[in-house]
Amino acid sequence: MPAWNYLWVVERSNMNTFSQLLHALLGIGTEPKELTFLQVSLRGVTVFIATLIMVRLGSKRSLAEKTAFDAVLIVIIGSMLARAINGSEAFFPTLGAGFVLILLHRVFGLAAYYSHAFGILVKARS
Repeated sequence: MPAWNYLWVVERSNMNTFSQLLHALLGIGTEPKELTFLQVSLRGVTVFIATLIMVRLGSKRSLAEKTAFDAVLIVIIGSMLARAINGSEAFFPTLGAGFVLILLHRVFGLAAYYSHAFGILVKARS
Protein backbone atom coordinates (compact mmCIF):
# COMPACT_ATOMS: atom_id res chain seq x y z
CA MET A 1 0.00 0.00 0.00
CA PRO A 2 1.45 3.41 -0.93
CA ALA A 3 2.24 5.75 1.96
CA TRP A 4 -0.36 8.37 0.96
CA ASN A 5 -3.14 5.76 1.06
CA TYR A 6 -2.03 4.71 4.55
CA LEU A 7 -2.19 8.33 5.76
CA TRP A 8 -5.72 8.67 4.35
CA VAL A 9 -6.81 5.52 6.19
CA VAL A 10 -5.28 6.79 9.45
CA GLU A 11 -6.97 10.20 9.07
CA ARG A 12 -10.30 8.55 8.30
CA SER A 13 -9.89 6.24 11.30
CA ASN A 14 -9.14 9.23 13.56
CA MET A 15 -12.22 11.06 12.24
CA ASN A 16 -14.37 7.99 12.90
CA THR A 17 -13.00 7.75 16.43
CA PHE A 18 -13.63 11.47 17.05
CA SER A 19 -17.13 11.18 15.59
CA GLN A 20 -17.91 8.17 17.76
CA LEU A 21 -16.60 9.97 20.84
CA LEU A 22 -18.68 13.05 20.03
CA HIS A 23 -21.78 10.92 19.49
CA ALA A 24 -21.22 9.12 22.80
CA LEU A 25 -20.50 12.27 24.84
CA LEU A 26 -23.38 14.34 23.44
CA GLY A 27 -25.80 11.47 22.94
CA ILE A 28 -26.25 12.24 19.24
CA GLY A 29 -28.94 9.98 17.84
CA THR A 30 -30.11 8.97 21.31
CA GLU A 31 -33.76 9.25 22.28
CA PRO A 32 -34.32 12.20 24.66
CA LYS A 33 -35.54 9.90 27.44
CA GLU A 34 -32.32 7.88 27.21
CA LEU A 35 -29.92 10.84 27.56
CA THR A 36 -27.77 10.66 30.67
CA PHE A 37 -27.10 13.51 33.08
CA LEU A 38 -23.57 13.85 31.67
CA GLN A 39 -24.84 14.01 28.07
CA VAL A 40 -27.42 16.70 28.87
CA SER A 41 -24.82 18.63 30.87
CA LEU A 42 -22.30 18.51 28.01
CA ARG A 43 -25.03 19.56 25.58
CA GLY A 44 -25.82 22.50 27.86
CA VAL A 45 -22.18 23.57 28.07
CA THR A 46 -21.78 23.25 24.30
CA VAL A 47 -24.95 25.25 23.62
CA PHE A 48 -23.88 27.88 26.17
CA ILE A 49 -20.51 28.35 24.43
CA ALA A 50 -22.17 28.38 20.99
CA THR A 51 -24.70 30.96 22.21
CA LEU A 52 -21.93 33.21 23.52
CA ILE A 53 -20.30 33.01 20.09
CA MET A 54 -23.66 33.76 18.45
CA VAL A 55 -24.19 36.82 20.64
CA ARG A 56 -20.67 38.07 19.89
CA LEU A 57 -21.27 37.58 16.15
CA GLY A 58 -24.60 39.36 16.37
CA SER A 59 -25.00 42.94 17.36
CA LYS A 60 -25.38 44.10 20.92
CA ARG A 61 -28.74 45.57 19.99
CA SER A 62 -30.66 42.50 21.09
CA LEU A 63 -29.48 42.96 24.66
CA ALA A 64 -29.32 46.75 24.81
CA GLU A 65 -32.36 48.21 23.04
CA LYS A 66 -34.87 45.37 23.45
CA THR A 67 -37.25 46.32 20.65
CA ALA A 68 -39.90 43.83 19.54
CA PHE A 69 -37.52 42.95 16.69
CA ASP A 70 -34.88 41.97 19.24
CA ALA A 71 -37.28 40.27 21.64
CA VAL A 72 -38.52 37.94 18.91
CA LEU A 73 -34.94 36.80 18.25
CA ILE A 74 -34.27 36.20 21.94
CA VAL A 75 -37.42 34.09 22.38
CA ILE A 76 -36.83 32.03 19.23
CA ILE A 77 -33.14 31.41 19.96
CA GLY A 78 -33.93 30.41 23.55
CA SER A 79 -36.64 28.02 22.46
CA MET A 80 -34.53 26.48 19.70
CA LEU A 81 -31.44 26.01 21.80
CA ALA A 82 -33.43 24.46 24.64
CA ARG A 83 -34.49 21.76 22.20
CA ALA A 84 -30.85 21.11 21.35
CA ILE A 85 -30.07 20.65 25.04
CA ASN A 86 -32.97 18.36 25.90
CA GLY A 87 -32.53 16.24 22.78
CA SER A 88 -35.96 16.81 21.24
CA GLU A 89 -34.31 18.13 18.05
CA ALA A 90 -31.12 17.24 16.20
CA PHE A 91 -28.17 18.84 17.99
CA PHE A 92 -25.89 20.28 15.29
CA PRO A 93 -28.62 21.33 12.83
CA THR A 94 -30.31 23.21 15.66
CA LEU A 95 -27.08 25.03 16.53
CA GLY A 96 -26.60 25.82 12.85
CA ALA A 97 -30.11 27.24 12.61
CA GLY A 98 -29.32 29.46 15.61
CA PHE A 99 -26.32 30.90 13.79
CA VAL A 100 -28.48 31.48 10.70
CA LEU A 101 -31.06 33.38 12.77
CA ILE A 102 -28.36 35.54 14.36
CA LEU A 103 -26.98 36.30 10.89
CA LEU A 104 -30.48 37.12 9.62
CA HIS A 105 -31.05 39.43 12.61
CA ARG A 106 -27.81 41.22 11.84
CA VAL A 107 -28.69 41.58 8.14
CA PHE A 108 -32.15 42.92 9.01
CA GLY A 109 -30.59 45.33 11.52
CA LEU A 110 -28.19 46.66 8.90
CA ALA A 111 -31.00 46.95 6.34
CA ALA A 112 -33.11 48.82 8.89
CA TYR A 113 -30.20 51.17 9.58
CA TYR A 114 -29.73 52.03 5.92
CA SER A 115 -33.39 52.01 4.90
CA HIS A 116 -35.77 54.13 6.94
CA ALA A 117 -38.83 52.40 5.43
CA PHE A 118 -37.46 48.95 6.23
CA GLY A 119 -36.56 50.14 9.73
CA ILE A 120 -40.13 51.24 10.35
CA LEU A 121 -41.39 47.89 9.04
CA VAL A 122 -39.07 45.84 11.24
CA LYS A 123 -38.75 47.94 14.38
CA ALA A 124 -41.95 49.97 14.23
CA ARG A 125 -41.95 53.67 14.99
CA SER A 126 -39.98 54.86 17.97
